[in-house]
Amino acid sequence: MQVCDVLKSWGFRDPRAVLISALATWVVVSASAFTFSAGSTGRGLVMGIGYSVAAAFALVFLIRAVQESVGRERLIWTLLTAGLAFTIVGDLGWSVSRTSSGFGPVLSFQQAAYLISYLLFAAGSLLLVRTIVSEIAGVTTLDALAVMLSSGTLAWFFLVDGKSASLSLSAILSWVVFDAALLFLALVMISASGGSETAKLMAAGFLAFLVADTLYLDAGARGMYEFGGISYLAWILGVVLIGGSALWPSPIQTATTTTLRISP
Repeated sequence: MQVCDVLKSWGFRDPRAVLISALATWVVVSASAFTFSAGSTGRGLVMGIGYSVAAAFALVFLIRAVQESVGRERLIWTLLTAGLAFTIVGDLGWSVSRTSSGFGPVLSFQQAAYLISYLLFAAGSLLLVRTIVSEIAGVTTLDALAVMLSSGTLAWFFLVDGKSASLSLSAILSWVVFDAALLFLALVMISASGGSETAKLMAAGFLAFLVADTLYLDAGARGMYEFGGISYLAWILGVVLIGGSALWPSPIQTATTTTLRISP
């Protein structure tokens, strides 16, 4: 039986109720985690459980979106699903080896997983923008590159400049750069689609990633990173929101006024 059939049999029919339940779970996890001290085993356990639940939620509904879509739409959802899967691989890698902050002198497999995930997210987002409004796809791509350049410059100047730089620190800086570009693309989708719930949730998810990675970069550059802080909760929230983007069946109006369903 396909994932979508299983979900329907369980009664997952109201997307708003499903999303509210997922966000309420995130709030409970956040509140529970902060009853323990920073860096404690208890906080790590609570956040690990919360992340696992969020990852399962996101993957289930993204896979459902892939199953219920066809053609270019299926390719878009496949790219986004694969992007989140690589993000989860990287995140879980840090959770397993949480004694390491990821700011060593060399690159790690987790950072390689994040790079792959961002490339997949970017490919899916650019393809979606091109599908919605092909006339400005080229300009939007150039604008996204400009956003990457400006956000990278600002992050380096305010968070990294003057501190001990390394390959891993540069890799983490690239997360902030990609987050900013993906947020920009999602905002373009919102504008072009007339406010699709899918596009709004994607934008919110990438914004959560941007906040998390900025906090992570700042803490790591100052040598003050502690596992289980606000940045980790923001990562969990981002995963929930990206997964939630696959819940809504709202159509998107393309520039040629044809209707494209970008969610199942």
